[in-house]
Amino acid sequence: MATETLSAEIYSVVRGQGDSGAAALRVCQQLEELRDKQILSELIAHGPPELETKWGECLAVAVQKAAAHEHNAEFAAFQQIGGHWHLLDLLSNVRQTDPSMRDAFYAQFNVPDLLSALLVALGTDGQLDIAAHHCTRNLARNPVLRQQLALAVPTLVDNLENDRLVQAAAAALCNVACHGEMKVHAVECGAVPRLVVQLRRAELSSEAAEDVMACMGVLTGNHEAGIAALFALAHSDGVDLTFGPLLTCLQREDAFALQCLSLEVVLGLCTASVKFKTWTVNESALVRVELPRMLRSENASVRMSALKAAASLVGVSGFTLLFQSSGGVGALQSILQREASGSVTGLMVRNMSSDPFVERREPTERDLAQHLMSKILLI
Repeated sequence: MATETLSAEIYSVVRGQGDSGAAALRVCQQLEELRDKQILSELIAHGPPELETKWGECLAVAVQKAAAHEHNAEFAAFQQIGGHWHLLDLLSNVRQTDPSMRDAFYAQFNVPDLLSALLVALGTDGQLDIAAHHCTRNLARNPVLRQQLALAVPTLVDNLENDRLVQAAAAALCNVACHGEMKVHAVECGAVPRLVVQLRRAELSSEAAEDVMACMGVLTGNHEAGIAALFALAHSDGVDLTFGPLLTCLQREDAFALQCLSLEVVLGLCTASVKFKTWTVNESALVRVELPRMLRSENASVRMSALKAAASLVGVSGFTLLFQSSGGVGALQSILQREASGSVTGLMVRNMSSDPFVERREPTERDLAQHLMSKILLI
């Protein structure tokens, strides 16, 4: 479909004509099926056909009219999938790879009336709230819009307690509170214990757990207040009940990204607290069970995460004995066999180049496995 035609069809929907339910559903389907997101990115950045307005201004009017009028069955079906917030989600969920277009793209949504309506929609309980959370996640990728969405933090934290909304709320909060004062505010509002409570739920899906864990990483990564909130929860609820859910995520072998993310969060806490690092090595199941299993994973990212974790923990008292007795050495040997074709070893080596300014390359699985073997077996 030509960009001009798609732009005209979107514009006809977002002008606020409340009875255009069939057209709205059709446009949403076209956007969901659109594979070339660059087309959509350019379309949004260039603005609607009537260039004196913005897409966000059109959507703000459409949202207002939709709330003020009764609609036919087709428009009700459009509302069932999130209405104009779903349409905004589809329009704004484009990761900008072209810096020259990024500002123009997000400027189309920098409309106070639209952002105010979005903040209200986050607190509603009905058909539109999940889509509104998705919009918040998308728009908060931009620093200017993120600042204007700061007022959403208390609502997003409250919605972490809603099992239906938790995934969308965690994803939105992760982006809104990723920097500065908003991160502090999220912790003060009680986000950290709410995230832990959700991770305790056995029925939490891997996809939802990934968003929850990502939010946990944002609030605790190099952030003293977030770490303090987590440790305070451990003091009141117990160490196992607080940190156990983070380690349980490592057992979801069908969710590779979640495994890597969870291990990253745990290692961040280890960096912040020597006491926690010692507990993780000697009392938790990380070294005894999870690391050897992850080292045997068929997924390269999981294996690399496990290797880096082991390399950062190998110097902790008790690690070597536990790792050896749990089959860790055999797991390392399996990696060396897998990477037998590697020709250069060592934890960090320079490329074989005469150029003294060549940067050191990243360690391979073989590099890390050999480094760990030398440490554990004292070779």
